[in-house]
Amino acid sequence: MKYLLSLINNFKRTKTWYNLLFFLIHPLYNLIWQFIINFHGKFLYYLWFFKKRQKFDFKDNFSLVVKSDPEFVKLANLINYQYPASKIEYIANERKKSILKKKNISDELSNFKFNINDEISLELKEKILSFVLSQKNLSTAANYLKVFPTISLISLHINTPVHGNVERGSMIWHKDDYGFKGLDLFLAINDINYDNGPLYFLKEYNQLGSFSKIEEVIHNARAGERNKVDIDVFSKYYPESKVGVLTGNSGDALFIDSISTYHRGGYCKLHNRLMLRVTYQTPDNTRSSVVESEFLQGYATDKLKKDLFTNYAIFKKSNKFLRLIGLNKFLIFIYKVLHFKISKKNIF
Repeated sequence: MKYLLSLINNFKRTKTWYNLLFFLIHPLYNLIWQFIINFHGKFLYYLWFFKKRQKFDFKDNFSLVVKSDPEFVKLANLINYQYPASKIEYIANERKKSILKKKNISDELSNFKFNINDEISLELKEKILSFVLSQKNLSTAANYLKVFPTISLISLHINTPVHGNVERGSMIWHKDDYGFKGLDLFLAINDINYDNGPLYFLKEYNQLGSFSKIEEVIHNARAGERNKVDIDVFSKYYPESKVGVLTGNSGDALFIDSISTYHRGGYCKLHNRLMLRVTYQTPDNTRSSVVESEFLQGYATDKLKKDLFTNYAIFKKSNKFLRLIGLNKFLIFIYKVLHFKISKKNIF
């Protein structure tokens, strides 16, 4: 059995397997994913684009940096007004104290990032929701996914310096194992530089997306670092010229398929970073939506437009029968079994 597994793994490093994935398996599965697994979202996609819609164009890539867009800057300024640096510092310090009191969370993999959705006023939530559900953002996500999206996460969070620690957890190179495709929007609320945790991402486009992984991952990894690639190791595969970084002014943003492309970030050296993250996905993803239970907590949902698209984006759940039989977890298993193993010898 070990010999057979070794043969299979070796084959998954070959150009032949890459070509099979590239020319046959990946495009065929993409059709199945769009028209069968996400047939409801595909129907809404055609209905949505029956009218001409404004959108950001990815131009066959997994990421897009957006600079100085008026609507992005407007929301960032509004959040900045309600969360000046002094308030962010106070909240971060209180959250750190809370973690220290919990003996079971000495976890250095999560003590640098705090979701503050519970701090957001209902008026600000309404502005954020309006932004998340804007025609341009929904159209951008739908055009990239080729199905109409659901929204699984809206998170306003602080990343804060933790002195004496090195990069860890999500600060190390990784892909998110939530599904086949997805689109995250990271909106910088305060200015971002190399001292307060910029987001790094691989600019190089890889047609295989979630069907490829670097095989040289961290050994004996802690729970939050499984399947992640050490920073020094990653640099042996991809030079600095192929790595992008989100730095800039408040209101600058990054659209990125965090499932298909490697990324890392949040390592603050000196200052806090406030970021809004929005995740556009599909009902087959394994990340259960926390929008209702977390972001919309206390918000009167009757304020939302009760149209076909909003109901789907916010409230759509995966089919109960499919969840019962574990289809979404099975699909993740398929991606892991079939993926092309990127090694230093086969970067084509």
